[in-house]
Amino acid sequence: VLLVTFNRFDLLRKCIASVRRSVGDFTYEIVVVDGGSGDGSREWLAAQLDVVFLGERRLDGAVRAFNQAYLLSRGEFIVNANDDVAFEGLALWRGVQYLMEHQKVGQVAFALRGEGEDFVVNEVYLGDPGTTYANHGVIRRSVAVQIVRITGGFWPPLYHTYAGDCELSAWVWRLG
Repeated sequence: VLLVTFNRFDLLRKCIASVRRSVGDFTYEIVVVDGGSGDGSREWLAAQLDVVFLGERRLDGAVRAFNQAYLLSRGEFIVNANDDVAFEGLALWRGVQYLMEHQKVGQVAFALRGEGEDFVVNEVYLGDPGTTYANHGVIRRSVAVQIVRITGGFWPPLYHTYAGDCELSAWVWRLG
């Protein structure tokens, strides 16, 4: 599970707690890149045994941070999510299970509800099959590797802060 953060300690703790509950019986790792937080996030992250933590000294944009998190990750399935979401129930388990059962699917998106800083991921999104955008989702590493070869990053580094996740989803779609 890839997360990036900056000075959102309370949201980050809630997010990570929800990840731990939502993975079910799957083995997991949480990779967090912090952009220089001064709110206690860094110290707390360094003490978490199930977190791979990279503490940067400054903000360099979400795209670079997600690319760094991707390079540190090792899983067969990769979740990209923001630090302000909470995974409800077994959402992560269901997302991975869906990919395991549907070998031709490269990425699943999660349904998202909420507003402001209160977002909840609670379902695998099985809506419009033409939807190409997964702000929060699970992607197969084999697909991510193809995208990295083509674009140079998990989130294509053409962008700085936004749109990397949109571009990632568009590449999944383009690769079939």
